[in-house]
Amino acid sequence: MLRHELSESQFQKIAHLLPCRYGSVGVNAKINRTFLNGLFWLFKTGAPWRDLSERYGCCKNTHRRFSRW
Repeated sequence: MLRHELSESQFQKIAHLLPCRYGSVGVNAKINRTFLNGLFWLFKTGAPWRDLSERYGCCKNTHRRFSRW
């Protein structure tokens, strides 16, 4: 876990507030946590979307999801 990423206890406190698709609970939690960690990385570094690390998923999908929020 990197410095700016959510710990397990931090994520559990906000997990119920995040949108999810019903029927695939375990997958959604992992995707939501990865998405949030990617956003935190972007906001902390000030990097453009295209420089988002592969660790956090595709930059286009992450940007699209952020825009929908």
